[in-house]
Amino acid sequence: MNDKKSQTSPLTYILIGIVIVLLLQYLFSNDQTQSFSTTSQQNNPTVNPYEECITWQETEYHDGETVCVIGKIIFVDSNYDDLSGETIWGARFSMADDTFRVVSVGDSLEEWQGKCVVIRGTLKDRSKQEPEFRFGPWMINSEFSSDYIIREAPVGQCQ
Repeated sequence: MNDKKSQTSPLTYILIGIVIVLLLQYLFSNDQTQSFSTTSQQNNPTVNPYEECITWQETEYHDGETVCVIGKIIFVDSNYDDLSGETIWGARFSMADDTFRVVSVGDSLEEWQGKCVVIRGTLKDRSKQEPEFRFGPWMINSEFSSDYIIREAPVGQCQ
């Protein structure tokens, strides 16, 4: 019987050493990253990403500007437009005729009724609009123009 012990090559020891060093470096750098992020979170107050947003009542003072608007949509309605062949959706923030409105050509806004939303977009410059469209500040999305992005606002943003 041949009792030869298998010898481990020096290359195997080198590779094992490299793997251990890399593993230790990873663990050490991960610890520092977590420590840094925890420290920076403690040193910097939480910034409200909606701080620059205006309420829907303030939109009348920002014609033609690109803004962030926060508010609760209380009513969504729609009408079929014979001329374009599309359904025109409107989301209102109050029942007043001159309220801020969000308008969508073709895409339903029903899912937003009763929800507090954040809308980022460009308000139509009413001074350049036909008289029938000067009823109040508005943003529109259509196949020709995507003037806003709408999302549900985090809890506590609407009063």
